Amino acid sequence: MHLTESCSHCASNEHQISDCPVKNNPKTAKCHNCHSHNTKFNSEADIKHPANSDSCPRLRAMRDRIANRVDYGSA
Repeated sequence: MHLTESCSHCASNEHQISDCPVKNNPKTAKCHNCHSHNTKFNSEADIKHPANSDSCPRLRAMRDRIANRVDYGSA
């Protein structure tokens, strides 16, 4: 079975986080966001963290980009 989303822990396309056989092992974490960024831009960002980790630089960049687009109105 091929899923469109990857596991947020190990970046596998074969299962989701709920079925991840290695989700309790932090040493097996692989960030899909950083891995994709590295592949696309030939960079070397650390990928040894889950994709939903607060330490993920790609996730932080995405959140910052969204926050900067929000118009809270003028004071």
